[in-house]
Amino acid sequence: MKITRRHGLTMTAAAMPAALLAACGAVTTTTTSGITTVTVNVAKVDAYAQAFQNAGNTILGMPGVAGLLGPYATVASNVTAIVTTDIAAFDKAAGGKTVLTFDATSVPASVNSVLADGQKLLTTLRAGLPQTAIVGSLGTYLNALATVVSLFEAMIGAPPAAATRGITPMPEGVALTILGVQ
Repeated sequence: MKITRRHGLTMTAAAMPAALLAACGAVTTTTTSGITTVTVNVAKVDAYAQAFQNAGNTILGMPGVAGLLGPYATVASNVTAIVTTDIAAFDKAAGGKTVLTFDATSVPASVNSVLADGQKLLTTLRAGLPQTAIVGSLGTYLNALATVVSLFEAMIGAPPAAATRGITPMPEGVALTILGVQ
């Protein structure tokens, strides 16, 4: 196979979330006898969920964005509201633990649900906004949201959503700060 510049850039971008996650300590994986066990930091999942919620509220609150989104604005608003319910369900499933450990083939539904919220929000915003409108602060917020979604996908070993492709990746701390998560 011939390695092209495009292939090299794509592979580098795909590897970024995994490298960022390893550096931030959000997840550890171990493989014993062919079974991969994933340990996830509960506070990290909560922070990512809060970032999804903040992104939705911030982007929808920007002047003119709801009008640009048209019918997608209602979907994005509903997904943002659902995040609150899913954070509560995840925290209940965590049962006060600081880490969750599970087999990589059986990610808990509460974890998948929070990720699905972020993916749906990002996909909806990307589908509803004209590419020419994604500049300045709006572009920064969308890239921060896409970065957090991408990091979450990598954290639990989920395949990347189409909406996270083509983002300008940023460090996790920068993305969370942009989205108002400390």
